[in-house]
Amino acid sequence: MGVWLYVALWLPYTGLVLVYGLGSPWWREPIGRAFFLSKVALFLLTSFILSILIFGHYPWFRELRAALLAILCIAAWYQLAVVVGLQRNKRRTPDDPRRRSTDA
Repeated sequence: MGVWLYVALWLPYTGLVLVYGLGSPWWREPIGRAFFLSKVALFLLTSFILSILIFGHYPWFRELRAALLAILCIAAWYQLAVVVGLQRNKRRTPDDPRRRSTDA
């Protein structure tokens, strides 16, 4: 049962990484880079877990797991930094034409 749940989790991450990675200019904006990096990290982590469930443990999996968790940690902090930066910049530009007059 657990393997099928990981497959169900792995499939959309695989599709998202392929479709978004190949079909979108994600590298042009910081939010696109942050989003893509976090999805790649989650894809790698779910791939790793799924490989353990299917093939079993190998001695070097501990180091690989630590590296994948480090990538996921970097992706999460980068995503947070980008969102905070975007929110700060949004507050600094009050003459944004997309803002309603009642927002001021």
